[in-house]
Amino acid sequence: MAIAIHKVPQFYSPANNDLYLEWSSNLPQGVRGEIEIAQLNNQVFVVYPDNNGRYQFNLKPVARALLYPNGFKDQNPDFPSQWGESYPFVRFALTMTLRVYTLGSQVDTQPSNLIIQGGVKQVGESIFTNPSTILQPTTNGRDFNMTYFEGYPYEFILQVVTVNQQVLVENLNTGDDGLAVQASSTQPQRVYIDKVSENWTTENFLPLPDVLNRLTCRIGEFGARVNLNVKKVNPRCGVYVKWLNNMGGYSYFLFDEFNRTSLRARSIGEVSNITFNNIPDHEAPTVQIGYESQKRMRVKATIDANEAYLLESLFESPSVQYWTSNEPYVLGEWIDVTINSNFQLSNKRRFNEITATINFPERLTQTL
Repeated sequence: MAIAIHKVPQFYSPANNDLYLEWSSNLPQGVRGEIEIAQLNNQVFVVYPDNNGRYQFNLKPVARALLYPNGFKDQNPDFPSQWGESYPFVRFALTMTLRVYTLGSQVDTQPSNLIIQGGVKQVGESIFTNPSTILQPTTNGRDFNMTYFEGYPYEFILQVVTVNQQVLVENLNTGDDGLAVQASSTQPQRVYIDKVSENWTTENFLPLPDVLNRLTCRIGEFGARVNLNVKKVNPRCGVYVKWLNNMGGYSYFLFDEFNRTSLRARSIGEVSNITFNNIPDHEAPTVQIGYESQKRMRVKATIDANEAYLLESLFESPSVQYWTSNEPYVLGEWIDVTINSNFQLSNKRRFNEITATINFPERLTQTL
């Protein structure tokens, strides 16, 4: 007796794509299959065979439920005391048991394991299994183009780091290799470049000049390297946003300081106000119940090709947040917003100007 697995998702497959698992058994007269998932309190899903005796189950709904139990928001937005921390909320290991039952009550059993990650892939895009891969938009899993605005929160997440291994970062421009972050558990590892009140440059252990910094990042002394091309921008005022990107990590961008804000208010309604008074003591026949109101902000930025590639995921992200401080080195808070744009680019130009509208949460107003 043996179960054969015919189709299984790749390790590190994103939870927002289809995740088909297909299996069969050489037991004759199989009538029912089951898949038991440990992470769902050993819940069992029943599957019936197709005409070829194969059983098929799409793990996508299960994966999304396990990965996003609290929605898409950053589950640990506060700065750690160190420059790195484990961040387990972007991946999980799935432990399953596959079964096939026959008419004669025989059962065939096979354990199966899978690692699922956040994010989503488009047609033609690849899955990157290198543990050092950064959860930022990339075309090859090795090279990452990042724009870092000094004085605002900025970090990146490595796909997975084994407990007690070190994340080593070296600046090829300067020869400095001052950053080493040690993992406290086998999980994705978050590495902070800027915590607003301090950053790599102000602490002087891995200074980043105000140019394109060519960094390498690896796990352990002999681990596979990835290349971080970090374009550092001088401290300046602006509109800073953070979003869940298509790789399952978080990306950041600073729009220009000057923007256009609008406040749209709409009456909820009126009620009658009958006072039974004559002129000159009469009053208006109705009074307002109150207003509902929403604030919008029109922002713009001039971007290069690498930033355009990064920003594609912003306008498709289910979670966008606005940093309440518009000045560098000033602590703010993240608030949930939505953002929309008619994102148009010309590949004839080295730089493109884009505009976007940030929609703030509905404002609290006084109502009857």
